[in-house]
Amino acid sequence: MRKRSIFLAAFAVVATAGAASMPRQSPSALDRAFASVRNAREHRAAEYQGQKIVYHPSYISRIEVASAGGARTEIYRQKYGYRGAKAPELALNFRDAALAVFDPQGQILMLSVQTKDGETWNWAENGERCPPGCPPSSDSTSLVILSPSAGAAVRVESNATAAERALASVGNGREHQVADRLGRKALYHPGYISRIEVVNAQGARQELYRQTKVYRGAKPAELALTFRDAALAVFDPRGQILKLTVQTKDGETWNWTEQGILCPPACPDDGTLSPDMQPPPR
Repeated sequence: MRKRSIFLAAFAVVATAGAASMPRQSPSALDRAFASVRNAREHRAAEYQGQKIVYHPSYISRIEVASAGGARTEIYRQKYGYRGAKAPELALNFRDAALAVFDPQGQILMLSVQTKDGETWNWAENGERCPPGCPPSSDSTSLVILSPSAGAAVRVESNATAAERALASVGNGREHQVADRLGRKALYHPGYISRIEVVNAQGARQELYRQTKVYRGAKPAELALTFRDAALAVFDPRGQILKLTVQTKDGETWNWTEQGILCPPACPDDGTLSPDMQPPPR
């Protein structure tokens, strides 16, 4: 009996040491997006091909995905008024990528993501809210679907701007740059974004940024993007995104293209951007 006790004690010590040495699992893209917003517990999930597609019911009224062949599938359409205020922050996910959206003035009308295998994901912002008139079958915050992982928490001042909240959400804030043309400023990561374009309500196009120097470093899995005083934090660990588009309620369209040119292995002697940069002005 004494030998058995010694063996069990030794086994427990080894098991404890092994568990301590195991690497902690990194938060998923969805966890990271959830941890970036203040209202994570109010989100919902729609089922699509066995996966949960996360949205906030006070903000998103419709989710649609178009296949590479053009076939359209409606994943979610709002049926009831949401019992509560419109969310200025929300998390969205598709596949194993996710976005955290910071839109304090409610400027976004639609957000689209094109993936490298030809799919297009569309989220329409027309969420209906109540009171004053709330029908019995109304959405509320009573349904909890997920909580963010403890390791994914993002701490930021309560009065931080949308850009500051997006930068605080990603692990590479210091590597970002600001494009500034004719008074139009946009934040981006040069290892991810190759072009930024804005189209006004009349269809006139203005290129705010085009990559002209190779980025010396790896492609980031996380980045922050801003437009006006709104922002997106993008979590794309598998590099699935090809293009992001935001349509605003006054008719503008903002496009970010993901084809950032990286080095090594072949880095030119000059004309490169180093990841050792200062944080963008706030």
